[in-house]
Amino acid sequence: MIRISRPYIASTSQSDLQTIAAARKENKELLINQLKASYKQHYDAWKPVPFSQSSGVNKAFVDVGIDIQLGSWVSLGPCRLGLGKALNKYKRLIIVGYPGYGSSMLATQCTYEWCNGTQESYFKDVEILILIRLRQVGKTHSFYKAIKKVVLPRESTLNEQDVKTVLESSPSVLVILDGLDEYLELDKDTSEIMKIIAGEICPQLQVITTTRYMPKIKAPQTARLRLTGLCSKAQEEYLRKTVVGDDVRVVLRLKERLQENHLLEDLCEVPFFFVMLAHLSHAGNDFRACNTLTNVFQLIVKCLHSFAKRKGTGTITKKAAFWKFEDDHRKLDEIAFKGLSGRDQHTRWRKEILREKLGKKFYEQYVQIGVLVEEGAGYQTEVRFYHKIFCEWYAAHYLAADRFEVEESLENMHPCDLQYFYRFVCGLYPNIARNVIERVKTVEGGDLVAVMCISELQGQVKDILDSVTDLCSREIKLDKRQSKYLQRCLVHLLEIASTAKIPVSSLELRGCLRSVNVFSGNLHLQIPICIPSLSFTTVKQLWIEEEGKEFTENEIADILKYAEMWLQLRSLWFRYCLLPWSFKAKSGSVLQSRMVEVFWIPDFAGTIYTLKSEGSKCMWKHGGGILMKEEYQREVETFQQYERKQMTYC
Repeated sequence: MIRISRPYIASTSQSDLQTIAAARKENKELLINQLKASYKQHYDAWKPVPFSQSSGVNKAFVDVGIDIQLGSWVSLGPCRLGLGKALNKYKRLIIVGYPGYGSSMLATQCTYEWCNGTQESYFKDVEILILIRLRQVGKTHSFYKAIKKVVLPRESTLNEQDVKTVLESSPSVLVILDGLDEYLELDKDTSEIMKIIAGEICPQLQVITTTRYMPKIKAPQTARLRLTGLCSKAQEEYLRKTVVGDDVRVVLRLKERLQENHLLEDLCEVPFFFVMLAHLSHAGNDFRACNTLTNVFQLIVKCLHSFAKRKGTGTITKKAAFWKFEDDHRKLDEIAFKGLSGRDQHTRWRKEILREKLGKKFYEQYVQIGVLVEEGAGYQTEVRFYHKIFCEWYAAHYLAADRFEVEESLENMHPCDLQYFYRFVCGLYPNIARNVIERVKTVEGGDLVAVMCISELQGQVKDILDSVTDLCSREIKLDKRQSKYLQRCLVHLLEIASTAKIPVSSLELRGCLRSVNVFSGNLHLQIPICIPSLSFTTVKQLWIEEEGKEFTENEIADILKYAEMWLQLRSLWFRYCLLPWSFKAKSGSVLQSRMVEVFWIPDFAGTIYTLKSEGSKCMWKHGGGILMKEEYQREVETFQQYERKQMTYC
């Protein structure tokens, strides 16, 4: 092989040019072949659940939804289709996939489609695809060194300069950087990898970066996307493809079983939990009695141990130690906690070191049940948890009230990155939940995690009412793009506030209002869930944001009638929707007499109209005068133009 380590000069002979071109072509073919061999080894070994046989990522892949941020979030449809749309428009993408939403699986699926030339895939036309799992590169700054270190096989004769030359001369290169939040050099401006993400170097590369949460990085030319939950159709497709086969009756029966319990139904929006619950339920395990996430995960772990016992493979299953190690996992708890709580998260360990710390028998048992996974990394074997959620589960066991000062222990553990850890802690140790929740809600973005922590307490909220009061003093947002589980947790928070007569300063309903029933006194959300008006008696300000919706006269009259029941209400806002120019509603005068102001903001221009009621007649005013018909028509045209633009983007 001829090395091309420096650019040729003008006097290079024709034969030398041909030799150089041939060497570059040879290096490119070698690089592509080695990449495909490396990716195949990984995607063929993919397991949908820890105890299963390898089935390959294409069989296990679950196609979630994906949104793009264009001012507001806009759906791009199913992930693989939507990702192709975004890549046709942008050079650089950052995809947020919260824990369990399958960002790493998506990255692996992309390599499968590239390697196999999947016909309907965007990736079939990409010449070279580079996937780097950032958790494996350690403190490596160099992009090309990272490729050599963790992507190419050990025996590869290609060096860093060879790889650089090939990539620079290739017309179509896509780089996927998986797990930015696990990159140890995330905060280093000197990192070449971070400069590539920001577009400061290698602008010719197309780059996808996945992360569990959006870090504070400068990437102005980067499109931001997020993975959303599994729809019903995607769930059925997975059940047929991977779990039960094409028997429609069995598919529907298993799906109904997972929907009987609202908690399970909501968790099944998260691909990790859906896949786990589907396989374990099909194997005869019943999760329907679980009422918290902690209960669900306790049963998941128990099922993994039980499956290994029944299977009886290996020698350790015949020994009493197997039964002991299911309950006594204190050493693993400590290792998991210290891995997550350090300044730099450390969630991979050398096999020899971890086996020595845990003990050979314990280590072998947890590898056997699939909680721990061995994988090659360079010239050594490293061990990680099957999924980071398992690491958070065992770390949560280590946080006992008599062992730690909560504040000191959690200093480096950000709730947005480790939400399951905090939820498990509250579920396992209710006696320290108050301290944990207080810590969580003081961190930027921690309010929603605090709400989910409260849901783990199974009604034991007496000691956390101060925390509830503080959360309710801030704006509470119910958004259609939140998971069903989170929406139910927020509704639960409102119910606690109502029962304890705790004031709610502001409630915002974003795209989640389905209807109101003034006769039954219920408000219906899209989830679906019915909320009695009693739950909202302490709300002082209500925002209804229904982007693109045109309310009828009857609908707006019902909402105003419903608002009469909200005894503490002081203002009602409608935003980014179209309301009637005038309508009849006696409730308008009632609210006006109670000094409750009603506002309307039609579009992003921000013009604010105020409701004016005389008897049963309601109209809108702006400044000192009534909104005239001609002005209203201009608002209608502006509103409709914006909606057409949103609809035609994709």
